[in-house]
Amino acid sequence: MLIFDEADSFLRERGLANASWEVSAVNEMLTQMEHCEVPFVCTTNLMKDIDAASLRRFIFKIKYDFMTKQQVKEAFSVFFDTKVEDADIRNLDYLAPGDFTVVKNKTDILGIKDKKTLIEMLTAEMDVKNLRKGSKIGF
Repeated sequence: MLIFDEADSFLRERGLANASWEVSAVNEMLTQMEHCEVPFVCTTNLMKDIDAASLRRFIFKIKYDFMTKQQVKEAFSVFFDTKVEDADIRNLDYLAPGDFTVVKNKTDILGIKDKKTLIEMLTAEMDVKNLRKGSKIGF
């Protein structure tokens, strides 16, 4: 299996190209995708930047969205061995598992364990994304 992470760098919308080589690179990637003999997977957080022609070459398109409230509760349990209630996490709408990993790594270094600080740190990770206006991630 072949995996291209951040495939938007290889499959960027050709209409957004600034140079002819960018168009050529996408064209070549599309040709190679059609003739690939092994299963391949592409990932991106920038679906809107993917060239439309490339999407026709994917049999499956899977979108991963932000975590549900139940998933956030389970992540608190798994990452921090802490139980949270709905009221505790009411503003945590744009989290992904990677956010928990980042905060877990920070808390391990800093020795932080209290729930309030964990929530503040997760909120900070969420705010870095500037997604409070309803943007979505992934494909």
